[in-house]
Amino acid sequence: MTLSKLNLRKLGVGKQLWLMLLVGLMPGTVQGQISNSRIKFEQLSVRDGLPDNTISCILQDQKGFMWFGTYKGVARFDGYDFEIFQYDESNPNSLQGNLVSAMEQDHLGRIWIGSSSNGLSIYTPETGMFTRLSDGVADSLVIAHYSIRSIFEDSRQYMWVGTEDGLSVVSPDGKWHQKYYFRDGDEQTVNGRVIYDIAESKDGRIWLATENNQLSVYDPRTSTFDQVTYTDLSLADKDDNVLKNLHFHNDTTLFVASINGGLSRLNLKTLTYKTYRSGSGINGPSTMQIRDILTVDTLLWLATDGSGIDLFNPGTEVFSNANKSTQDLTSLSSNAIWTLSRDLQGIIWIGTYDGGVNKYDPQHNMFQLIENNPCDDTSIPNQPVLSLYEDDQEQLWIGTDWGGLVLKARAGQTLRFDHSNGLSTDVVKTISTDRLGNLLIGTYNQGLTRYRPETGHFEHFKREKEHYAALPSNNIWSIFTDSRGLTWLGTLGGGISIFDPVKRDFHLPDLSYLNGGQFHVYHIMEDSQSNLWFSTDGGLLYYQRRLDEWTSIIPSDKLASSNHLLNQTKGTIEDKFRNIWIASASGLIRYIPEKNEFILFGREAGFPELPLLGLQTDDFGNLLVVSKTHLSQFDLSTHAIISYEIPDNLFNHNALLKSSNGQVYVGGTQGITSFDPALLRKNTYIPPVYITDFQVFNQSQKPLIKGTVIDSTIENTTLIEIAHEQSVINFEYTALNYIASSRNEFAYWLEGFDDGWQYVGGRRLATYTNLDPGKYTFHVKASNNHGVWNDTGASVQLIVHPPFWKTRWFQVVLIVVGSGLIYWIQRIRITQLRKAYEFERLSSEQEMIRIRNQNLSQELESTKSEMNAVTMSYLHKNQKLQQIREKARATASRISAQDVGLVNKLVKEIDQQLQDEDYWDQFEHQFNKSHDNFLTRFKNAYPDLSKRELRMCAYLRMGLDNHEISILMNVTVRTVEQSRYRIRKKVNLEKRQSFTKMVLRF
Repeated sequence: MTLSKLNLRKLGVGKQLWLMLLVGLMPGTVQGQISNSRIKFEQLSVRDGLPDNTISCILQDQKGFMWFGTYKGVARFDGYDFEIFQYDESNPNSLQGNLVSAMEQDHLGRIWIGSSSNGLSIYTPETGMFTRLSDGVADSLVIAHYSIRSIFEDSRQYMWVGTEDGLSVVSPDGKWHQKYYFRDGDEQTVNGRVIYDIAESKDGRIWLATENNQLSVYDPRTSTFDQVTYTDLSLADKDDNVLKNLHFHNDTTLFVASINGGLSRLNLKTLTYKTYRSGSGINGPSTMQIRDILTVDTLLWLATDGSGIDLFNPGTEVFSNANKSTQDLTSLSSNAIWTLSRDLQGIIWIGTYDGGVNKYDPQHNMFQLIENNPCDDTSIPNQPVLSLYEDDQEQLWIGTDWGGLVLKARAGQTLRFDHSNGLSTDVVKTISTDRLGNLLIGTYNQGLTRYRPETGHFEHFKREKEHYAALPSNNIWSIFTDSRGLTWLGTLGGGISIFDPVKRDFHLPDLSYLNGGQFHVYHIMEDSQSNLWFSTDGGLLYYQRRLDEWTSIIPSDKLASSNHLLNQTKGTIEDKFRNIWIASASGLIRYIPEKNEFILFGREAGFPELPLLGLQTDDFGNLLVVSKTHLSQFDLSTHAIISYEIPDNLFNHNALLKSSNGQVYVGGTQGITSFDPALLRKNTYIPPVYITDFQVFNQSQKPLIKGTVIDSTIENTTLIEIAHEQSVINFEYTALNYIASSRNEFAYWLEGFDDGWQYVGGRRLATYTNLDPGKYTFHVKASNNHGVWNDTGASVQLIVHPPFWKTRWFQVVLIVVGSGLIYWIQRIRITQLRKAYEFERLSSEQEMIRIRNQNLSQELESTKSEMNAVTMSYLHKNQKLQQIREKARATASRISAQDVGLVNKLVKEIDQQLQDEDYWDQFEHQFNKSHDNFLTRFKNAYPDLSKRELRMCAYLRMGLDNHEISILMNVTVRTVEQSRYRIRKKVNLEKRQSFTKMVLRF
């Protein structure tokens, strides 16, 4: 049975990989002739965001994020970006140490992170904080030693922490712990100081890899330790037992590897063992230094320290190796492999020393690039591949751009032809054969070349003035020999010609071209009815052989589109229902000749890239459709499209071949991409979707940061509350699909704002500004690279709080305050009306006082200075008011009790008039102005003086006596005298000195 007949769709990653390697060794096929199959890796380094290129351990958490332990902290990866966690001296909740040596996630979702020099930290995803566990021999300390070597959670949910000196076991609730230290000769404890690795067998026993040359085994049922021999090597030196690694391949087999210990296989039932040593050819590893082991379906991947990765088949006991090549950018970035991990999608993550992370993607490895190898004379030229052809002897012919023609023969020989050994030019655009078995070679600008394999003779046919006039162009772009032996030539710029291999001549078909594009012929196909189809830049030319008629088929005239790109066709193929499928610049077109009906499958249908450059069928009822950087599998029944990005080779049109064994080859700028369609499979993994960041004014919100709006990490946040002035917000999100992550697609919806889902392709940021106050819910969903959607996605509630003036409580307060204000204003108005009525009886007397004051002021203006006039006027006013006050008081004894209150209010009003502060403010300003700033100077000299005392000093300077001062200040003379006495004390004036003179002289 040939490989192409096997149904490999259900095979796992390891089987597919192994089969791909075997295919490369199969003789008698095109694959066997040209295979240089290799494992391809993608690299992540500090250039991509890793904190360091040395990777000590790898973990995929329960959510699906990838964690990489490095020598500069821990990095969490979501397929796009890294989030770095490092030691921060100022933050007690940061990582304990940056030299990360081990990681394990417990059943609660916490990640235990060990450092080789700083103990153990536990990361809590809900808070984003680290808890540090103390280490030492004291019973109260949890960890045996500060240098952590291994961490493991067993089936009972106990955490085992292996250190440089001792072992710690912690209960699931963390309330109990036990430490074990090595004691020479004591069989009731671990048999070595250093615990390099910890694993659990199916029967619940805990296996410990120490620096001892035997394994230590703990039985939790009996709480006892035992020792098991696992290798026939002596390993007497401790250096032969360092970095020992344990790996259960199945229920009955334990593999053990170490530095200098090679690989050992222990049968758990019989306790028999076998050791595989380097130097044994394909039956031994490439080196004795093995640091990690991983099962990938039926294969073991071995991480070697210096020789790359060994692949081991436990069934056949055969080893193969993949290592770094300086000439291959898709090889390993380093041969020093320190750790291996496989994620939920089957991707292998490889941690290296100083080479970052390497990623093995099974889907990416379905496609192998066959390219030039300068160290291999049998490899293809270092030139773009323009054409591919398999002859009836299953030999591969390769036409290149300025690299000539290459023959890969069945026996493995490689023959090269160029202009120096018979070829007319080094540019070979198309290859076929005529009915005589000769090879036909279409060239650029040098016409047609015929090669006779039995003689090795080249014959050239080139259009010249007097020769081969029926060859319309020397640019031969397509050649096809039909079922009746006619050889059709499609040219660039000259249309179609027919070559007669017997007469060695050409003739033109009876064909009228409708447009200039039809002179550019890229592909020729014969259908099941022996009709011919020619793909051109002006649509299809269709030759109906039975009627000997030519028809121009213009897709843009039949489809509801004026897009001229529909007419740019590069290839056709017929399915079993006689539908014609057309590769065009606008997409894939299905044409039903009987109905003259066209249907277009373009970008909206799922093609990631246009134009389409070629078509081929596989053995499973699918079309293989080629564009520049993608290969798509189109299901003819469901019209579903699965696309694969091939970034390492830019394809050329119609450089497409399905070989006799089902292998498919596509020529491009970097060589030939080969694959087996049987291995192609859809990525059905539903990617977990998470919101990874929430930003306010482009500032990420993190828990425990001042001013943040979230209390836990954004992945664990269900409700966000913001104020109305926080008007610019961003949501970042991701889909944890690590296969061709760049082709993940997203849609988001802010419920309460958006009308529906916003499909945004690969964009991972949603921005909103000036949201109205209210409640919203942000939803996001995503698809993987093959359009499989996680419709549940992720969501978070958002509350935008209104400004205080729009809140209900403020509106209630505003109503209450407004009502109170209206009531207060009304009361004031009533009070004012009452006062006006009460003082109405005194209005005439007050008017007389005003007139007298005016007259007095006029008299003073004429006899005294302006200051004295104002002062005297105020003096007389006060004197009159005082008289009125006394009269009012006297009147109170003679009026009814009902009016006494009114009189008292009048007296109170008069007292307020007598205490006129506005007068003093005006007086003070004018007085300072006319008396050389006396008051200011006096205050500065004697700062203890009160305002009333300064006022009294000003009146004394004006020459007023105590009686006049008492009237002006509305006090008694006795009060004036007492005030003068106090002022003397404050200015330290002696008894014999005159206070009045002192004031006048100041």
